[in-house]
This record gives sequence, structure tokens and C-alpha cells, in this order.
Amino acid sequence: MHPRAIANIADAARTLDGPHDKLGDYFTAYIFDPVRALDYPSRYQLVVVVDGLDEWRNHESFLAELVHIPSPSPLKFVLTSRFHYSIERAVDKMRTRKYPLPPASQTVIEHYFHQHFLSGDINWRGRKPDDGKIHRLAARADGLLIWAATARLLVTNKFDTRYPHEILDQIVSSEEKVVNQKNSPEDGQLERLYRGAISTLFPPHVRGILRKFLAATVVLQEALPIGDFAHLSGIPESNTEEIHQRLAALQTQGDPKTNLISPAIQRFHTSFVEFITTESDNQTFQAISTTEAHCMLANRCLEIVFVELLPSFRGKTCTYKELRGVEPYAVKFWPLHFSSGTPRQQLMPTSGTVGIDLISEEAMHRWVTLFLPCIAARFQDSHDSIVGIQKSVLPYYKVAVMIGNEDVTTLSYHIQCLEIATRLQPLDKATWKALGLAYRRLHEQSQSNRDLDKEIIAFRRGLEPAPHPDCSTSLNDLANALQTRFEQRGASNDLDEAISLHREALLLRPASHPDHSMSLNNLANALQTRFQQRGASNDLDGAISLHREALLLRPVPHPDRFSSLNNLANVLQTCFEQRGASNDLDEAISLHREALLLRPASHPDRSGSLDNLANALQTRFEQQGASNDLDEAISLHREALLLRLVPHPDRSKSLNNLAAALQARFEQRSASEDLDKAISLNREALLLRPAPHPDRSMSLNNLANALQTRFEQRGASNDLDEAISLHREALLLRPAPHPNRSGSLNNLAAALQICFEQRSASKDLDEGISLHREALLLWVAPHPNRSGSLNNLANALQTRFEQQGTSNDLDEVISLRREALLLRPAHHPLYSILLKRLAIALRIRFDQGHLLHDITEAISLYERLLDCPVEDPNRSWSLKQLPAALRERHALIGDHWDSH
Repeated sequence: MHPRAIANIADAARTLDGPHDKLGDYFTAYIFDPVRALDYPSRYQLVVVVDGLDEWRNHESFLAELVHIPSPSPLKFVLTSRFHYSIERAVDKMRTRKYPLPPASQTVIEHYFHQHFLSGDINWRGRKPDDGKIHRLAARADGLLIWAATARLLVTNKFDTRYPHEILDQIVSSEEKVVNQKNSPEDGQLERLYRGAISTLFPPHVRGILRKFLAATVVLQEALPIGDFAHLSGIPESNTEEIHQRLAALQTQGDPKTNLISPAIQRFHTSFVEFITTESDNQTFQAISTTEAHCMLANRCLEIVFVELLPSFRGKTCTYKELRGVEPYAVKFWPLHFSSGTPRQQLMPTSGTVGIDLISEEAMHRWVTLFLPCIAARFQDSHDSIVGIQKSVLPYYKVAVMIGNEDVTTLSYHIQCLEIATRLQPLDKATWKALGLAYRRLHEQSQSNRDLDKEIIAFRRGLEPAPHPDCSTSLNDLANALQTRFEQRGASNDLDEAISLHREALLLRPASHPDHSMSLNNLANALQTRFQQRGASNDLDGAISLHREALLLRPVPHPDRFSSLNNLANVLQTCFEQRGASNDLDEAISLHREALLLRPASHPDRSGSLDNLANALQTRFEQQGASNDLDEAISLHREALLLRLVPHPDRSKSLNNLAAALQARFEQRSASEDLDKAISLNREALLLRPAPHPDRSMSLNNLANALQTRFEQRGASNDLDEAISLHREALLLRPAPHPNRSGSLNNLAAALQICFEQRSASKDLDEGISLHREALLLWVAPHPNRSGSLNNLANALQTRFEQQGTSNDLDEVISLRREALLLRPAHHPLYSILLKRLAIALRIRFDQGHLLHDITEAISLYERLLDCPVEDPNRSWSLKQLPAALRERHALIGDHWDSH
């Protein structure tokens, strides 16, 4: 809206130290820091209102930066938008409050009409509308202020030969609204108003020119004077001016009296732009195709540049400063219009027009010398790409690859040129690959689903129609893009296809290929991701096997050996957590030790390697109880914390890890200073993770667990109350489908159960059971956490049974414990505990009903416990329970063997 400010803002942006490719850098430099410098109290905030967010082409990149705004913040954003899926997903990640915008009230709209009709300067010729007519008119608006604004403009339209009161009567008496089931009432109401306005403003013989005018404005990139727009669109200037003036009756943005013709979205309400670009059963106005509109302007731009402009300078040097009228627009934007208006399979826009294939390489090069100054402000001084292009005479598609290839600020021009290059060279794999890589860079900035989809399309085309020498790289590029889309949208077919492509790439990279280990690693990571999604053990086994093979191909001093050691260790640790085989965990620890040796004290990644080894040692401590493992883990976490001083981005992570290890040691040795220190560290970590930090919910959870543990030790009720409050806040930050929502549900439920045991309020226990049920629904078999969730719900139901004695609670407990047991292999460390708990529940039910199958199943469980190792305490417990159970069954049925 203020183009003269752009150059100054760009110059100021370049004064920032270092590269700044992200919007967040500019937020900090131009909004946060200046507002903080005012030194207002924290309760004062700058409120930024962003209206019609769904109308922003790049709203996704804007929202992606809002997610990272610290809290408390000197800013508050108020966003308005119609429903848009990507906006909903982004906003759900922030700490926000949503309010539905209600329709404007009848009173407000009546006041609007009174203000403009009764107090204005309209010549009503003695027929000024009374209160009753204004009331009926406001009712027709049906709460839509945009309808009211458009109706007001139509009444005051100077091109309508009727008197104002006649126009008003026609609007008031128009047919009652009929709601189309395919559209909202708003759509139907506005469509009728727009349709009637076009019928009134433009006679049938003018509507063809009107459609051409509107088509040009729908895709227009910047405002143009009336004469220049007429030259660009090919509409006579007199017609252009008249249509421009008549459309003022529908113009709700900008200045209707200006001689500049602006892009449609800057001039009209979005509903009108949608009306003229959406197919309708009504034939008053034929919908505009944006592709056809781009094609139309592409033809005109090509004619202006290559037929009118460049031949007139034949034999002379033409500079950008000599361009006049619409020429700068045509030079700058024909690649955009051409690439957006030409299907990839079609080279020439339409038969008989200027086709790009008719333009000589010499003419194309002369265009480049004009085009580059248009975008030169986007380049840094002495940019190599500009110098290289200006001194060269290259085919167009080579120029396309060079423009913007090294500078993120010219990426959009780079993509437009590459889009055309793919039409000129549709079989050139390198051009398709360059386009895919360009869209990847754009997606990294914008986080737009649309850009990611285009990246995938380009990489697919780079694989067609036949294999080529660099096919494995193209397969890998496409697979990575699909995996990224899976991580963003969760469509399992994307992940399956990525795995298939990685397998194909691996076949093209045999053991002797220098990238064989990279393909092994990529496939392994994708399989591990699918295991985490679906829990299929063959995916986990495949990932381990591939990581082992990759490690063998990366001996010391291979630069990627550390990565392979770490990857294999992590997947083995996952395998241990799934199957409980201690040798997997021991090997993971050994691998982490070797990886740590490759990260000496001066290495910037040493702290991460210290973390990995410490976490694995802590896991082994939890399994085997060897205190030296825990002591070493604490020592490693302390060293990592010393390497992550404020403002290190991972300091909160180290605080969290050390706190968890100290809490584990407290639970082993009951040294209260360990627990107090853990709570202190967790509080510090939480301060470093203000909302909407993505790990804030984790810190809330960790602090809550530590406080809960201290309550269980000392009984201070404020610790338990704070723990419950923190768990509730964490749950709010993990709305469905957050991957950790089930964990928060489980944690809050456990805290409420403790609260019930302390205060005997049945509502706490009932809420805990409800939360456990929701968590169980999120852990569908074969999810590795389902067994634990079944057990948690069973524990809570058994507690309620013990309080209330409801038999269906006990029946459900037994059913849940049976399913939990089926999901645990016999060698799992929790297997004997699950056997014991199921046996206890069956004995309780037998004591109530004396049913033979209950005592028989309990005896079977006791006998299975006898197969456990001698040192397992549940085995000795079974030995004590089994004789009594056999005597009870003998008393019931008189079996001779039970008496022995």
C-alpha cells in the first residue's frame, strides 16, 4: 500500500548484523526491540490488528513466526479470518483465545444507514427514506455490514439514471433470500446483490469488456494509471476509464476517485472477488479463470516487450531507466503471468499469439539486461549472479537457473523463470530438479502447504519419463519431501511412498556407491518413523539392520560416523523400550560412549552427546537398579549443563534432564536435597520456556511430577495442588491431535487419584477415570504405550471398586488387565507385575462369586509366575498364594490333584 517505503525498509533491513532470512528477525528489529525500548510496564501492550488473515497470500509464514513470540510479550495480536484449515492448525499451536464474530446487529446496521442516508448529502428529491424503510433495508442485510456498505454505494452511484429512492426501493423489495445448501446464507445474499449491481451498472453488450477488465485486475501485480492499464489489457482507454468509474459503486477499499487501477483484492471486498471468479448457475456474469487471465496478460506483456519495445531499440542500447508507461510492468511481470497462465504441457499460450518459442536468444538476453535492474534492489551489492548474467549470452533456461539461485530475496523471480524453463525444456531433468529445490527453499520460508505440494510435483516430474544417471538423488529428494509432508499432515500414504522411493534409491546405490550409507540411513529413519506411527516390529528390525550396515560403511575417521553411532544407539534404545531385552540397551550405551569420544571438550555438539549417553544410562538404572549408572548419568548431565550457559538454546533441556536424574536418585536413596534441587531446576527450565514455547508443556509436566513426588514424601497439600494446576495447564497446551496429549491425560489422572486418596472426594477419582479412558483411546494397538494405559485405567477402576463395591468396575479391571498382559512379551520387565495384578483381581472376584473359572485362571497365573527368575519378588509372592488357591479350588470341586 506504501511502495515508497519499501526501499527504505529494505535498506534498514540490510543494516542488521548477519543474515536474516526469517520474518522473526524483522519482528525483533522493527517491533519488539523498539516497543521494549519505550520501557512501559508489562501490562501495556502494543495491539496489532490483522484483518482478513485468510486473504493474505503468505499468511502461513506470518503465523509460523507468531508461534515463536515469547511470553510475556510487548505485543498482542488480534487476528480476524474466515475459516481456513491451515490457519486453524497454526493458531491451535499458539496460546490464543478464539471468539466467533457474530453478525452485526439490526441496531448497528440501522444506525449505519441513518448516518449515511439521513445525515448525508444525497439528493432524495423529497423522498428521503423513513424509519420503517431503513428498518426493512437493515433486515435485508441479515447482519452483513459489507452488504450494507455495497447497498449504500449503489444508492449513490452516479451512473444509475434512476433516482436514489427508486434504487433503494428496488433493493428493499428484491426477492427474499433463498439459502443455497451448497453455500452459506452470506454467499447467497451477496451474490444476489452483486448480480443485480452488475445488471444495473453494465448493459449486456458491455459485459464482455467488463469481464476482460476484471480478469486483468484479478491477476494484476501492482497498480497502474488508467492509460497504462488500457495498454496492458488491450481495452480502449475510454472504455477503461468508464468501467473504472462505474465500478466505484462496488469498491469497498482504497480511493475510488484515483486514476490508478489497483489489483482487485486491494480494491474490492474478497466476497466480490470470489463472486467474479467462481462458477455459478446464473449467467449474468461468466466466471473468470485466473489461469486464462494470466495467459491474457502474458500475451500482452510478450507483445509489449518483444514486439513493441525491443525492436524499437535495435542496434542501440536500451536501459531500464528509459522504459516508459506500462513497459516496466511488462518487463518485470511477463514471467509470472506466463508461468501462471500456461499449463506445463503447453508451450504457446494460444494459437496465433506471440509464443515464447518465437523469441530469439538474443532478444531474451536483451530482456534480461532490462529485467535485472527491476529486481536489482533485491540483490546485495556486487552480487555475482547479476554480474555473471549481464556478461553472458546464455539460453533462457540457464539464465533462469542463475537468477536468484544464491539470494533468498530473489527466490520468487527464480521460481517464475524456472517455471517457464520447464515448459521450454520439459524433458530436462536438471531444470525440474532446480525447480523442486527452489520450492523447497520457498517452503522453508513460507511453511505453506501449497509450496510443499509444488516441490513434490517438480521432483516427480524430474523422475519422468525414464531413469537417468542422477535418478537416485531425485528419488531421495522426492522421498524427503513426502516425508516432510507426512510429518506436517500425517497422511500415511506419503510415508509409505517415501519408504518405497528410499528403497528404490538404495538399489541404485550399491555398496560401492559413495552415497550408499546415506541411502541406508534415510531408509532406516523413514522406517523408524513408521514404527513410531504404527508399531510394526518389522519396521523397527529393518531400521536397526540398515543402521548397522550404514555404520560399517562409516569407519573412523568418516565424518558421518558420529551420526550413524547415534542413530543406531537411539533405535536400539527404542527396541529395548518395546521388548525389554537388556543387551539392546547395553549396546546402545556402548555406541553412545564411542560417539562421545568423537565429540571432545571443544566440540560444539559435545553437550548433546553427553545427554544421549546420560539418558541411556538412566534408562538402564531404571531397569537394573545399578546406582553407579545413575551417578554417572547425573555427572554427565551436570557437564552438559555447564556447556549450555544462558542464553544457550538447549539450556532448558539440560536443566530438565539433570532434574529428572536427581529425582530418580531421590526415589532410590530418599535424599531430600536431590528432590528439592530437581524442583528448583525444573522451575528454572519452565521460566526459559514461556508460552508458546513448544516444550513448555513438557516443563509443566516435569515440575508437576517432582512436586507430586515431594507431596508423597512430606504431605504438603500445596505441592499437590500446584502439581494438579500445572498438569491442567500442560493438558490445555496439548489439544488433540497433539502427540503428547495422552501422556498429559495420564499424568493429570494419576495426580487426581492421589488427591482422591488424600481427601476422598469421589469427583477426583471419577475425573481421573474419565481422563484415563480418553488416553486409552489415543493409544490404539499396537502402540507400545497401550499396555501401560490399560494398566492405569484398571488401577483407577479397582480403587473405585474398593470404595464403592460396584461389580462392573471389577469386571472391567479384569478385562483391561488381560489385554495389557497380551501386549507384553514374557521377557518384558513388567510382565511378572501384570501377571500378579491380574491374579489379584481374579481372586477378589472369586471371593465374591466363587466361580470356578476365576480361581482356575488365578492358579494358572501363579504357575506362570513360577517360571520367572528366582530373584523376582513376584515369584516368591506366587509361591505363597498358590497353595491357598489350590485348597479353595479343591473345596469347590474336590479335585484330587489340588489336595496334593
